[in-house]
Amino acid sequence: PRELALTELLMQKAGRVVTKDSIVARLSSWEADFSENSVEVYVHRLRKRFVELGVVIKTVRGFGYVMEPAEDGAAER
Repeated sequence: PRELALTELLMQKAGRVVTKDSIVARLSSWEADFSENSVEVYVHRLRKRFVELGVVIKTVRGFGYVMEPAEDGAAER
């Protein structure tokens, strides 16, 4: 459920930075101990899933993440 919620959030904001704080706030309703470290784990998992689809989740240091089409043309495969 969290991976799906994170995917939905990143897709809704595609091309725009989503802060770690907003991700934590959105996903912490399931568990009190959800942290920024947990966000990093979920983003890592999603990156693996989306690489074949030609979608990347880039880290914007100090801010959060942004979902974008891959620059190498992987989306055209």
